[in-house]
Amino acid sequence: MAVATYYQLFRGADGFNLNTKEVINEKVLVPRKHIEKINRQSVQCGKHYVIDEEATEAAFKQGEANVKAIREAQADADELGKVMADTLKSVKAGKATKPKTDKTALLDKVEELTGKRPSHLTGEVKLNAMIEAAESNNN
Repeated sequence: MAVATYYQLFRGADGFNLNTKEVINEKVLVPRKHIEKINRQSVQCGKHYVIDEEATEAAFKQGEANVKAIREAQADADELGKVMADTLKSVKAGKATKPKTDKTALLDKVEELTGKRPSHLTGEVKLNAMIEAAESNNN
């Protein structure tokens, strides 16, 4: 593969001329074999490619960097998958418990202080107020 500029050649008295041309497409990624084939026939077909070696090298370096980034992301995804699989096994085996939410902890605290468990629909502000009231009554 190579980065090249694609030209349309203009016809002269002796056929198409490489010195008179117009840009059709710049910086296109094209297989080198195709470029060689077209350039061999440029006097007959009126098309010609000019390879930009610096742009080709830059494109390959960018491609290598992209492949490296993809492989690193895949390795991270694989590792995360293993962690999730291990966690699921622990949960299924009963070795892990679901962490309590902040609201669950508030409900537990109210129940501990008052002996009654409020509805799970009770808002956090009201739960905090109930905790403050219960703690001030206990003191």
